[in-house]
Amino acid sequence: MIFMALAWDAVFKKISVKYIFIFLAICSIFIQVVGAFCYPGGWNSVPVSVDLDHSRVWDWKDTQILRCIKGGPRKAWFIWFIKSSLKGDGEPYFEKDSSQFKNFLQGS
Repeated sequence: MIFMALAWDAVFKKISVKYIFIFLAICSIFIQVVGAFCYPGGWNSVPVSVDLDHSRVWDWKDTQILRCIKGGPRKAWFIWFIKSSLKGDGEPYFEKDSSQFKNFLQGS
């Protein structure tokens, strides 16, 4: 942000630089939203772990961001936490059985 403050006037003097800046800012916000609501997309481990096959990092046909977009939004674990906190009778919303938590996250 400090660097942006220093360059703010220069960015908005030229119309072409202004439009490039706005386009990149929109792309940045979009990627942040994808990361916040659609991660994880399974890219790290499917079809093979990226730790074992480093060439997957450079595969532009199967990027982590595109995989998350295709996978769509995920249920967030914090929803389960809030529901378990707000039940009201001192008991957790789900029993300690992890299958209930997994079913909740999968939408079952």
